[in-house]
Amino acid sequence: MARTSRELLTLQDHLSVENNMAQFMSACSELCSDPQLKTMCQNMARDHESHVQMLSQHLRTTLQ
Repeated sequence: MARTSRELLTLQDHLSVENNMAQFMSACSELCSDPQLKTMCQNMARDHESHVQMLSQHLRTTLQ
């Protein structure tokens, strides 16, 4: 299905936000001394990285 330019820009914005959040949560996990908090931040970083992969794949298939 073809996407409008506005939809593509929105997807790109979401991709950027997810990428920033993945980096932020990864950095937070490095600063944590509490093991449970560190694990939670690492899990959140992985979740955001997964979203980055999903959005990237969606954009690639949409632009083909």
